[in-house]
Amino acid sequence: MGDQSLSDGPKHGDPASVPVLAALVRKGRARRAETKLRGDTREAILRAAGDLMIARNSVDITLAEIAEASGISPGLIIYHFTSKEGLLRALIAYDASHAVEQLRGLAGVKMPADRKMRRHIGGLVRAYSRMPYISRLIHALVQEASEDCARAVSEAFVQPVAAFQRDLLEQGRREGVFRAVDPADFYFMVTGACDHLFARRGLSRHGPAGDDVDDEAMKERYARSVTAMVMAGIAA
Repeated sequence: MGDQSLSDGPKHGDPASVPVLAALVRKGRARRAETKLRGDTREAILRAAGDLMIARNSVDITLAEIAEASGISPGLIIYHFTSKEGLLRALIAYDASHAVEQLRGLAGVKMPADRKMRRHIGGLVRAYSRMPYISRLIHALVQEASEDCARAVSEAFVQPVAAFQRDLLEQGRREGVFRAVDPADFYFMVTGACDHLFARRGLSRHGPAGDDVDDEAMKERYARSVTAMVMAGIAA
């Protein structure tokens, strides 16, 4: 399945992996020292896994590589997460919890639907830029893991976002600022647009974005562009 596989992936002897791992090992040592002080081993493991996926531009990483990057033994990783699938599920839940918390905060704010939608789309772009692996990881787990795992992943991230968008589209329709839009179509089009630039960072660097894909000004410009196109498409 390429970079979406949950298999063991590149080995430590792979020359392409050596510079990435060397840098992450140094980060892992610092993280391990901090972890001992904070007693936050679980979070350190999750952060290391996410950092490694970003550095590799792939979700195809091994437990051994996560252990090396975090400075935490494979046995302790298994103790906390039971399996690699358990670790990856926890990473999605960890990342999703922050995004969903912000989404719920926005849902509770009283403001016109069009203003709220603009904030939502901009927030989605920024969230995907921080966790560019999340869509590929969700897809990999849904495709290759158990049905229970797929359901848990959907409940953690997909369903809360889709429900928020459905309610906001309905609010906008009542206020007369949005036309009738199918919520499922909207979810896939908007999340795809918000995510694609960052999820395909390797390809993006060789396309129109060039090396600017990680530039903060470019991210903000992209967020404005996506927002403008979506708002024009759903306007009443």
